[in-house]
Amino acid sequence: VGLVIILAVLGLILLKGPQAIIDSIAVLPLENLTGDTEKEFFVDVATEELIGQLGQIEAWRVISRTSVMQYKGMDKPLPEIARQLNVDAVVEGSVQQAGDRVRIQVRLIDALPEEQNLWGQAYERAMSDVRAMYGEMARTIADKAKINLTADELTRLTSASQVNPESYNAYLKGRSYLDRREPTPEGRKLAQQYFELALEIDPNNALAHVGM
Repeated sequence: VGLVIILAVLGLILLKGPQAIIDSIAVLPLENLTGDTEKEFFVDVATEELIGQLGQIEAWRVISRTSVMQYKGMDKPLPEIARQLNVDAVVEGSVQQAGDRVRIQVRLIDALPEEQNLWGQAYERAMSDVRAMYGEMARTIADKAKINLTADELTRLTSASQVNPESYNAYLKGRSYLDRREPTPEGRKLAQQYFELALEIDPNNALAHVGM
């Protein structure tokens, strides 16, 4: 009986084959579940932040924001998107925001040859901890994808400091004007005003300094 069980397990392993290594990944535009179209800029920046965090991991190729944003609002099968972007896996999810709380639901999906959910989790934090949350999400995604982080990568993904929520929101509004396909002079002026407001609230807001 023991021999039969062993042979059966070995047969299943051989039929399943070795686990594929994920060496390329794309973060698809997160879905806005805030119920407020004015928060669309926050959702887009959340997508970009997660891409940036995952991009610090050298073990895989991460598709750029420009390439993935073309799928915003599209209803395409994930395997088709993965083939078009030439990636092994995709991350998709949604964003909710209520007051000072942010909730982001993410899923890691092995998209080829067919869709297979590998992991999913919801993260909820205060707005002040939102950037640290992106780093935590990136570390977990890498772990579920069997990626071994280096000491330097682990340090970078855990080094995000807290943000001033009002200053961070002002920065995000400024970014929303600069991230448009063709920013107008008026848009750049508004972006500058929001960055200045962010720095007035918190002079140590490094993101607002970069925006300026």
